[in-house]
Amino acid sequence: MGKGEGWQRTQVQGLLRNAGSGRYYGRWKVAGKQKWVLLKTTVFSVAKLRLIDEAARIERLRTARHAVASGSATMGERMGAYAEQTRARTDTKEVSKTARIVALKKYAGHGHRLRP
Repeated sequence: MGKGEGWQRTQVQGLLRNAGSGRYYGRWKVAGKQKWVLLKTTVFSVAKLRLIDEAARIERLRTARHAVASGSATMGERMGAYAEQTRARTDTKEVSKTARIVALKKYAGHGHRLRP
């Protein structure tokens, strides 16, 4: 590693700064795996706000997964969980993610009222 490279901790839990680029990242554990999210900023105050937004999105994903796993989710909640999982995938190209979500929205109709 060269000079200035590596990760710097911040005073905010889950918020790390890449020393080489100066960009901020959020880090969470989801389903037993670490999830890193680029917050697309080099400004600490902006990074804190974006971290809060990402944390809310990840918590919605966790809640949806729990509802699906327990069998109490509506079809709308299941579709929402699938959409969030699709957006969170790192092994799928953006164009594929977009196509899947568009197809899901076309299919959904009034899915939020249906039970599985």
